[in-house]
Amino acid sequence: TASPIPELLMRGIMPSDYFIAAEHFLIGALSSKVSHPYFLWDDKEKTVSAYVEFFGKPLVPGEELEIEPFAFFEGKYNENVETYALKVSEYNNVTFKTFEGIGWCSWYHYFTEIDFQELRKNISLLKERKEKEGIPYTLVQLDDGYQRDIGDWTETNEKFPSLKEIAEAIKGSGFDAGIWLAPFSASETSNLFQKHPDWFVKDPTGKPKIVYRNWNKNIYGLDLTHPEAVTFLKETFEKLRNAGFNYFKIDFLFAGLVPGIRHDMNATPVEAYCKGMESIRVAVGEESFILGCGAPLLPSTGYVDGMRIGTDTDPEWKGQLPDIGFPSAKYAIRNPLTRYFMNKSLWHNDPDTMILRYTAQLSNNEKELYAVVCGLLDNMLLQSDDMAQIDQAGVRLLKETALLSGGRPRVYQIDDENFVIAVKGGIHFNSIGVVNLGDSVSKMEIPEDALNWSGVKLEETNIEIQPHSVVLFKMPSSTVELKKTIRYKDDGRQVNYYEEN
Repeated sequence: TASPIPELLMRGIMPSDYFIAAEHFLIGALSSKVSHPYFLWDDKEKTVSAYVEFFGKPLVPGEELEIEPFAFFEGKYNENVETYALKVSEYNNVTFKTFEGIGWCSWYHYFTEIDFQELRKNISLLKERKEKEGIPYTLVQLDDGYQRDIGDWTETNEKFPSLKEIAEAIKGSGFDAGIWLAPFSASETSNLFQKHPDWFVKDPTGKPKIVYRNWNKNIYGLDLTHPEAVTFLKETFEKLRNAGFNYFKIDFLFAGLVPGIRHDMNATPVEAYCKGMESIRVAVGEESFILGCGAPLLPSTGYVDGMRIGTDTDPEWKGQLPDIGFPSAKYAIRNPLTRYFMNKSLWHNDPDTMILRYTAQLSNNEKELYAVVCGLLDNMLLQSDDMAQIDQAGVRLLKETALLSGGRPRVYQIDDENFVIAVKGGIHFNSIGVVNLGDSVSKMEIPEDALNWSGVKLEETNIEIQPHSVVLFKMPSSTVELKKTIRYKDDGRQVNYYEEN
């Protein structure tokens, strides 16, 4: 499990990590850099209990340990969650790089079968689409499948040339160069684990602890309190940066947070995780973009620029699967709706990639729902397809999605599968999006607050919507679009100039 407190899950207890919210209140921790805060709701007694897990952190006699602060909010749900995210950002001094345009990722078409020939083909097609169709592609990110083994991130396999040649192929066509890795993980067959088993978190018997199983192998978690392991981590990212990559998708980050025996037993798993994240941030530099995946949310604030905030998507809807983290387009797009308030306060929300190719087992309605929701929520716009399989319908949807971005969204949850997105201040449009993730036709009354927020005027506010679909209403925005120009002073200071576009 990805939870730092798996014993609760194994007992059938479902904690709410970091915060808990109801219709008229929210209680949340402002920081998780030492401890793991969580909440339990007693439905019978209608009470909330707050817990702080320190994982047995030792204290010498007379030593004090300050509990990280909590905040309590009363009022409307949307205002509470939005204010909470801002308070977390303020407390942790959060800053993050901007993300502009649309990125391409290899994973959801090629998975681990990607090779350099297919990567170069897609780079060429992306450049052609950008120049001929005006689609604002900015990033090409190579995912899993290039490395020798899990943990051996600077050694490519027989399908790829050197890391430098990969980055040059991407950057030479005018794109930012992105790469995937799982920096806190190593497989049992990796050179890293074979040579340095002492660098990994251990179980009570003193043996390296199996953190999870994937790639048909046992996977171990790097001990981020071990000085040599941290040096290796820094050197890995410095090599990737020096090869030419400036976008890093770092995955399976929970592996750095698992309970166990570490080199420094005075450090909690959360402190160890933060030490690892800090070392990555320093190694890649502030000019690089870090996307976190499979990560504990609150401890990651201040270290990442973007954050995957849901499960993996899939070339199929897969709404019939149990909601326990399996790849599914339905569940992947739901979390960006329920966690909309984190976007642009803590990081850029990553809703996972749009899948638009005509060979995907997604209906046109499902593709449209996913893309339109990404745009309305002003999330990171990412795509994962063989670009040779994108027809004009896919091109039109990409263009529309880009035009929907840039506004300030607010999400109204009608029930578990029905949502209304209200957007104001968009670059081109103010919008209302009515979303049905369910398997049957739904009728929704658009809340008056949503209409007031967006400024969209509707004669009929009771909307019938088909399964797996979105209904979009939009009106021209009065927002003035500004063009940004970056210039540098002689002393190195960056100055941003804005003018009407």
